[in-house]
Amino acid sequence: MSEAKETPDDPGYEPPGCELWAGPRAVLAPLQLGPNPQALPPSYDEIIEAGFDGVAWDLREVPGAAIEVLAAIAALLGGVVSRPCAVVCRCDATSVGEAVDEITAVIEACARLGAICLSLTLPPIIGVAGCDDAAGSRTGFRSYQEHLNFTGALLHEARLEAGSAGLALAIEPAVGGGLLSPVELRELIDGAYAASVGVCLDVARLGQWGSAADWIETLCHRVCLVRLPFDMMTPEDVDTIFAALIRFRYDRTIICPDAGLIVRCREAMPKPS
Repeated sequence: MSEAKETPDDPGYEPPGCELWAGPRAVLAPLQLGPNPQALPPSYDEIIEAGFDGVAWDLREVPGAAIEVLAAIAALLGGVVSRPCAVVCRCDATSVGEAVDEITAVIEACARLGAICLSLTLPPIIGVAGCDDAAGSRTGFRSYQEHLNFTGALLHEARLEAGSAGLALAIEPAVGGGLLSPVELRELIDGAYAASVGVCLDVARLGQWGSAADWIETLCHRVCLVRLPFDMMTPEDVDTIFAALIRFRYDRTIICPDAGLIVRCREAMPKPS
C-alpha cells in the first residue's frame, strides 16, 4: 500500500523546491492617509528610499471613504503603481449582501491601483467584555456565531471578485471579539475553495490571545499578509516568528514599520542556492 502524500497541514511537511525559495514577495511599510488626500505625505519618498518594496495603505481610520481615497492615491501616483502595495481597510456592513457590494467596489479600486492584497477588518461583536474594538460601536454582530457565519458567507461570495482582480483577500482575526481560533478560521478559508482568500496576521494582536507562531503554523499557506511590529517584540519573539515563517516557506507579503529591520527580514529568510 502506498503512503499518503503529506499536505501543508501535516507535521514535518517540507514543500518541494525549497532550495529555490527566496523569502517574502514584498516587505511593505504601513502608511496612513486622511479621508481627502491632496498630496502624498513626504514619508512616502522616504519609505521607498529606505529600501522598502512598497507601501501598505492603511485606510481603517477613513470608514466609508475607502474607494474615494484609493482613487485619490491612484491619481497622485499617476495611475497603477509599479511597486507592490497592499490596502488595509474596514468593512462596516453586517449584511452579507451589503458587505459583498462594499468589498467588491473596494476590490475593483484596489485592482486599479495594482494592489496585491486587501486586508479586511470586519465589524465587532457588540458588548464583548474587555474588547476595546467593540466599545461604543453602533454597528456589529449580536453573537460570536453570527460573526462566524457572516465571515464564511463573505469569503465565499467575494472570492471570485478577488480572484478576477488578481489580489488576495485577507481577513484580520482577533478583532472586535471575533475569529479567536485559528482552527475555525482555517475551516472558513478552506470552505471558500479559493486560493484568492486567506488571512492577515497581526503578530502583536495575536500575542494577546496566545502564540502568534501557533496561528502561523495552523494556517500556514493560507496566510497572505503578516504584520510584524518589531518595536513591540523581543528578539526572542522575532526569532520565533521567523522560524514559523521559514518552516512553511512563507513567500507572500510582510508589513513592518521599521526601515532598519528590513535587513533583518531579508537575512532571516533563506536565499536560493
